[in-house]
Order: sequence, then C-alpha cells, then structure tokens
Amino acid sequence: DTAPTEHYTFIASSAASDVYKRQDQALASRPALAAAPPLEEGTGRARPGEGSGSELAEETPPGQALVVEDDAGWRSILSELLSDAGYEVRLCSSYGEALGCLRREKYAVAIVDLSLEGSTMPGGTADIKAQKLSFEKTQFGNADIRLTSDGQKITVETFKVRQAKDRVDLKGSFDLKSRIFEKVKLDIAIADVAAYTKNLLPQKQPINAAVRANLTISGPLQEPAARADIALKEVQLNDVKISNAIFKLRSSGRRIYIDLAQVNAPLGEAKLAGNLLRGPADAAFDLELTDLSLSGQKALLALKKPAYIHFTRSGDFSLKDISLGGPNGDIRLKGSLAAQKKADFDLSISDVNSHGWFESLVTERVRFSGLNARIHLFGTMNSPSVSVTGDLANLDSQQDRLSLSGRFDLSY
Repeated sequence: DTAPTEHYTFIASSAASDVYKRQDQALASRPALAAAPPLEEGTGRARPGEGSGSELAEETPPGQALVVEDDAGWRSILSELLSDAGYEVRLCSSYGEALGCLRREKYAVAIVDLSLEGSTMPGGTADIKAQKLSFEKTQFGNADIRLTSDGQKITVETFKVRQAKDRVDLKGSFDLKSRIFEKVKLDIAIADVAAYTKNLLPQKQPINAAVRANLTISGPLQEPAARADIALKEVQLNDVKISNAIFKLRSSGRRIYIDLAQVNAPLGEAKLAGNLLRGPADAAFDLELTDLSLSGQKALLALKKPAYIHFTRSGDFSLKDISLGGPNGDIRLKGSLAAQKKADFDLSISDVNSHGWFESLVTERVRFSGLNARIHLFGTMNSPSVSVTGDLANLDSQQDRLSLSGRFDLSY
C-alpha cells in the first residue's frame, strides 16, 4: 500500500522490432538440443554407451530480459522475479543505456518504467499477430495488435483477441507525460468465463457466466471520466445461481456513480443505486445509497431514506442508520468495525411478517407474523458477543401442526 505506483510497458521501437525479428529467425534456425544422458545411480556419471539420443528434449531457456528502471529497489525486485522465471537479466537505469543494449544484444522481453526522470519514450510501431495463445492449459485464441508511439503518447490502434465467438477489443491512447487517457474503449463478449478461469482460479468448482461489457474512459489517470456497462447471465458458483445481473457505472473526478446494480435470482431480486466518493490518496471511501430494494415473490423492502457507509483501506467500516421498510415490516441497521477487529452492530426488526416474502426465500411450511427483535453484536471479531431479544405474535405450520407465540431473550 505504501509503495509508489510504477507503470511498465513492452518497449516498442524500430530498433526493438528489428531485434525481435532477428531473434525469431535465429530461434527458428537453431538445431534441437540433445537430451541429457542418463546418469548412473550413486555416481552422477553418464552410463556407458548412452547419452546422445534424442529421447528427451531439453527445455529451451526463455532467453534474455531487459529491465529499464531508475530505482535500484525496483530493479532488484524485477531482476529476482525474472531470474526465478529462468531469464538472464540485463539491468539498465535509463532509456539511453537500454537502447545501447538493444543494439548489441537480443532480448525476449523488455520491461520499461514509463516514469523515468528526464527520459522520453522511443517512438515507433509494434505489429503483433499471434495464433493459438494459451496459458496454464487454457486456450485464449488469436490476437491482432498494433501499437504506435511518438515518444510521448502510446496509441492502441488495434487490439483484438478472438476465441470462437468470444472477443476482446481495445482502442485508445495514453499520454505518458500528462498521464491522460484519450478515447479509450474496451468491448468484451464472452459466452462462458469458465472456459478461461477453470485452470487459473483456486476454486474446485468453476465460475460459469456469460459476460458482455463496455468501458469508455478519458481524462487524467487519477480522476478520469469513465462509463462502464456490464451484463452477466446464467451465473453459477457452487450452489449459488443468478439468472442475470446488470451494472451501470460512471465516474467524474473522484466520484463514481452507481446508476444501477441489479441482481435477479430464482428466489428474488435486489436493486441498488448511489455514488462512491474516493478520499485523498484513496485511503478512505464514502458510499451514499440513494436506492436499495429487496423483493421476493410478492413483498418488497425498500430504502426509506438515503443511507451512508464509510470504509477505509486499513479496515475501518461504519454504517449510519440504514432503514428499510415495506408491507412486511421495517428493518434498521447501524454499527461499526474498527481495523477489522472490534465490532459494534445493531439490527432492529419491527412488526415483520413472512407472508409473500419468506415463503419464497426459506420455506412455505412455516409462517409467522408480528416479529419484533433487536440483535446486538459487539466485541472482537475472533470472539464476539451476541444478544437477541424480542417477541413474536404468532408462528404456525399447518403441515406440522405447530403454533406458538411469546418472548425471547438469548445471549452468547
């Protein structure tokens, strides 16, 4: 959280392009390496008469990597990461030094700090065409990319990735000196994200969902003007099923507007609208909810007045009187959590009944009416205290021949 933000890119210059072409030609013409000879157990020596066969192909090292970074700490971190990945690393502290290295040697990859003091990005064009992209046994299809740079601005003229009917398209520019986005547009259409996440995420059960998303962004890096429209269909993770979900977001300065967040599931629907204000250095955030509604088959709980939620990156969290009401009763929630450790939350329920609401969410066997309760959770999160007090006018189940009413006072 305290480290400075760094920005890197693959170097795109005429010199680099020529190096890549010559390296590809050299790799294509390189003879296959012979397999390492089998070793005698206990001696570590090659077995007599063995060792020149091609039964096993020795893995080709990934090659040399160029790191251009004026901060010694970052150079050390990147060098260690690339070395662990098998690269032979060349470290440079300026663009001039890096260009000299490019003219003398061949590199498989270059990682460049875009904020080098007193330096300018080399100009040029990069055209990349790739087929059958894959990672971790996952196929990502074919890519067609064209990038241009005039030394100050990087422009994505073409960025297309295609896999069957799935597609990703990106266009736009970024000015390195002023750090401003210009007409950036991202378009995504994926039939099922499970095809790409099943081998990359730790969950045993893949996440299934059809995704359609559009993003436009312009303006300063820290406070851009942006708009995002995201639609999900047939979402499933383990036993959780969502028929569809829609998110419509936009930003202006340090405020993000949630025009609509709607989730539809077989058991009900939830809607939310509001805005999020980013604090200085994104250390704290204030969320104002202007609309919140929850519905089952019939009943509706809706926000009575604007609600406010404050949270920080250090783990502080607070709720100001969130009040929901409707035909089935009223619910109020307030409280706070300090540094993810000490909590104090109050939930109040007034004259709540199950008709038209809880039948759709829980069960049709049990019905109740006139539920009043207060739930208080307080103390440390690893060992909280909970108290529940209230009364219930009626609870019955005709199927189970059950009927009761009374008061309750519980604590833990």
